[in-house]
Amino acid sequence: YENFKNDIDGIASFLIAPFDMEDLKKITKSSSLVVASESENRKTKEKLFRIIDNYENKRERNEKILQAYKEGYSQQMIAEVVGLSQQAIGKILKKL
Repeated sequence: YENFKNDIDGIASFLIAPFDMEDLKKITKSSSLVVASESENRKTKEKLFRIIDNYENKRERNEKILQAYKEGYSQQMIAEVVGLSQQAIGKILKKL
């Protein structure tokens, strides 16, 4: 986008260019992969929420964060579920 945002003629020609059924099949397949990925991401977050849910204090929360990280969840996903920043999760993990 950044490379072509000022190329009005290039963008216009791209938008009106014909495409065939093979192109349409590729576009359809690609869009279904994105939807599947979002669905899987939602299921993964739900599972992570069950791991981290129900803690009584920061120590318990941090232990669950460490457990989730060891199970392969990213700091960013943990942060989204816990409601902290990714940097905060990184600091917690570094301390542990």
